Amino acid sequence: MRNAKDRVLLVDDEPGALRLLGSALRGEAFEIVTAASAEEALEICRSQRIAAVVTDHEMPGMTGRELVSELRRRDPLIARFILTGRATLELALSAINEGAVHRLFIKPCAPAEIASALRLALQQRRLLDESRRLLEALRREPTPRKAQPTGLRRAPDGVFELEEILDDFDGLVREIERTSG
Repeated sequence: MRNAKDRVLLVDDEPGALRLLGSALRGEAFEIVTAASAEEALEICRSQRIAAVVTDHEMPGMTGRELVSELRRRDPLIARFILTGRATLELALSAINEGAVHRLFIKPCAPAEIASALRLALQQRRLLDESRRLLEALRREPTPRKAQPTGLRRAPDGVFELEEILDDFDGLVREIERTSG
């Protein structure tokens, strides 16, 4: 169980666009964190556990595609989304291949569409986290010994019946051979 909300980082060099998107997502079940540049976003990701990033593509210094590519390198589990006003096939291909974005949104887009994509990505991350936790717990547990049946008796119809449990496979094979012979 998780007590803390997932953190979603919104990145845009335009304060109005950042404020608008943040307001539109405010009622969601995740915490909103904002950054005005890719550099600020990287600093936030160093100091906080960020579950998802929604970034504008065209920003000075570092593009959104470059940002998501760097974030993917640092933490492959961060869900990565790009917003752009100028979608091109080249951008889409590089975003997918280099940044492994979950989704590329073309401005203007409905905040409900972004919220829905975020909810799905965060749910997937929680499932991955829980799967990893369960796998680690399973690895820490001692391997249970499997008891093998023995004391076989062959019924008149040819079916083998079990009478007791044996701890090793070789003993079972010997018992089957003895009973069959």
